[in-house]
Amino acid sequence: MGDVVNTNATFIAKHLQDYGINNYFQTVIGDNPARLEAQIKQSLSRSDMVIITGGLGPTYDDVTKEIVAQALNLEMVMDLASKERIESYFKKSHRAMPHNNLKQAMIPDGSRALDNNYGTAPGVLIEQNDKIVILLPGPPRELKPMFMNLCYPVPRRKTRLYDCFRSCLHPVVLGSLTSRKRSPV
Repeated sequence: MGDVVNTNATFIAKHLQDYGINNYFQTVIGDNPARLEAQIKQSLSRSDMVIITGGLGPTYDDVTKEIVAQALNLEMVMDLASKERIESYFKKSHRAMPHNNLKQAMIPDGSRALDNNYGTAPGVLIEQNDKIVILLPGPPRELKPMFMNLCYPVPRRKTRLYDCFRSCLHPVVLGSLTSRKRSPV
């Protein structure tokens, strides 16, 4: 922490602002599972949408999905489409897939995997109790196009939160977010 500028937070906040969505909180946690779980719970207590970047990789310290699942009392399950995409990624690059990359295809039960066309870690979309949690990979070259695919090609400044995320979220959840006039992020 502190060695790398968090360009992801700036990028996300700017694009949310383009849609009229205020970003009130940004937090950097690091690789500490207990602090991450506490922050997830705090974030969900004050916001209707939480976007988390990083920690989706195949190594032992990439625990974001697992900690989010734990905080939301969800089991981890294998997403077969993500597994196939990861296997295909390695096959196309003529490399043997390390077994630990299968970890990246595990997602919280009931969530939706978000395709990553620039790396192996899929993003994750979770809707629970009128809350939305979006997990995106940390590398900017993966995060930026994935985030843009969530929002675009909806015209900027001519939309509500529902329209911004309509491609992957249910209208009932988003309608309740905007009608309650609560902090979405």
